[in-house]
Amino acid sequence: MKHVGIWVLLFCLGLGSAQAKRLGLFFDTHGNMISPDDYLVHQALKDDEGGYKNDAMWRLQEAGEYGNKHGQYYAGLLYLQQGDYVNGYAWLKLAGEDFMNNSNLLPSVSQTLNSRGLMNTAKQTHHRLNEQINFESTIAKRVDWFKKLKFAGSHIGGYIPVFWRTEMRDGVVVKGFDLRQDIKSFLFDYRYQQGDVRLTELELDVIL
Repeated sequence: MKHVGIWVLLFCLGLGSAQAKRLGLFFDTHGNMISPDDYLVHQALKDDEGGYKNDAMWRLQEAGEYGNKHGQYYAGLLYLQQGDYVNGYAWLKLAGEDFMNNSNLLPSVSQTLNSRGLMNTAKQTHHRLNEQINFESTIAKRVDWFKKLKFAGSHIGGYIPVFWRTEMRDGVVVKGFDLRQDIKSFLFDYRYQQGDVRLTELELDVIL
């Protein structure tokens, strides 16, 4: 994706504890949780740089299913790089017409699709994708991720024990309270195309 520009996640992975890795949790060097969708994009860009295009694609699409706009945008760019303008258009459009360079890129892609008689196909593909990945589905995916977390000492998925803590290999300590706040932000402070949306625990039937 280098010829169309590449975005680098602005975080440095901390040296996580074995306990956190078993849970599938990742933190930056300050002990802040890296959300699963951001981590997927981070890994996808490494895959792309290493030439593992298929791995990069599924990780970007997985991130996109969480509602991650960078995942959707870079999935679109990767499709364009492969010469698939139909799916490239659909994923770029899903990220939003004003997202990153889409205001310049989408008209150019549309022109190519029109010249090939594929514009209607691309619009239909985007419509199906938009029905599959929407506000409700992305929230559900985030909640499902949370409910699968099972901490030591508890058999209840998504329950973070009050005194839970883990020490990373660089000495940074992450406490249960801080992790709960990070997860709340991931679940409830949600940005979508229409803007910021604030959800409550009651609306999602989730207890933190």
